[in-house]
Amino acid sequence: MKPYFSTFTIPFIQWIFLLLVNTNNCAQGIQIGEKCPDIEIRRIINYSLGKARLSDFKGKPLLIDFWFSTCTACIESFPKLDSFRNIFENKLQILLVNHESEEKVRMIFKKVKLISGIKLPTVVNDSILRLLFPHNSAPHEIWIDKNGFVQAITGQESVTKENLIVFSEGDSLNLPLKKDNLEYSNLQPLIKSANGDSLIQYSCLTQFQPGISGSLGIIPPMIFNKNRIQVRGINISIKELYKLAYNKWKRGKNFHVDRVILEIPDMELDKLAQFNKTKKYCYDLIMSDTSETKALQYMREEIDKFFDIKSTLEKRKVKCLVLQMISPIKQFAAKSVVTRGAIYNSAGKLIVDNVELIDLIENTLNYGNDPWAPFQLIDESGFKGKVDLVLPSKFTNLSDVNKSLHQFAFELIEEEREMDVIILRDNKE
Repeated sequence: MKPYFSTFTIPFIQWIFLLLVNTNNCAQGIQIGEKCPDIEIRRIINYSLGKARLSDFKGKPLLIDFWFSTCTACIESFPKLDSFRNIFENKLQILLVNHESEEKVRMIFKKVKLISGIKLPTVVNDSILRLLFPHNSAPHEIWIDKNGFVQAITGQESVTKENLIVFSEGDSLNLPLKKDNLEYSNLQPLIKSANGDSLIQYSCLTQFQPGISGSLGIIPPMIFNKNRIQVRGINISIKELYKLAYNKWKRGKNFHVDRVILEIPDMELDKLAQFNKTKKYCYDLIMSDTSETKALQYMREEIDKFFDIKSTLEKRKVKCLVLQMISPIKQFAAKSVVTRGAIYNSAGKLIVDNVELIDLIENTLNYGNDPWAPFQLIDESGFKGKVDLVLPSKFTNLSDVNKSLHQFAFELIEEEREMDVIILRDNKE
């Protein structure tokens, strides 16, 4: 049987030097269709030998999964990857790769209940593989065939049983390339040619940017160490842009997206689609010598003009879900003070393990353009600590949700409350 990789004739250190000085490769690393060097990986936990050369995998295709400890999506994928390892045990190799310390990685596997029993081979303290396959976001998947050639570079969504069957049998893959923007920085303007230090005022609105995770927020002057403010929304919907513009996204006053109300009769279908889930945008604003209030007012005026909208903040009665405690016995209080908090889906259930109640509500149940709760969820339970809960993975009806919550001495009540809402009207009116 031929080895996994043919022997690489150039010493690895020299190869890395050639990679770094080659201006075409220094930012891109090894590309699809190119061959990998037979490098030695010096620290692999959950692997009998503790280290390996890539050729040691004996002619098996190799799936490399890059991850890091604060990436929830990465950690949630491990049970699926572990099941694939068992299914394809003799046909392919799965290798997790993490640049963090062995101590930190072992702690994650110990403290996150979801993965505490998983023994996937994991590279720790990695610097070499990350250099060969540079990326900004994770999960980041590298598909290498049994002859050592890169067949695909993808996101996690491509790691399916069907694709792994094709991969393990040595057939050609045709998977979408993960476009990881290696030049993106949270503290630099989106326009690459702009000189950030000399900016007085700058704003930019773009369409969806592949390879960048969705986010929104305000970067205060203290981060820049100079007198300017930045408002940024990356790959978010129009409704979320307006939440940012009206400063209704922060912890404790985060708007449910249902409180951004569209009042435009007979809107054309293509424009209506923009205001729902089918289209996302990036917005960036930098202003000097200004306040958060002035910057957000400028943002509102600018996106109003672009989307041909008249937006206002008003008080209205809206539906909401009120969380209440129905027993003084705190059956929902987290049992562990050691286990790291986690929220994940498993077998149709949303598992909440050792998570602050406020964070569960703000960052999961009310969060984003497609939140778990159908409308604003308000916490009036009086509980301030961490919780262990099991909920339906999707909110179908109040009765089913309360069946789950009653086991933990919680209950949701549907009410109408007068609250701030953002109204979007046709500017022509």
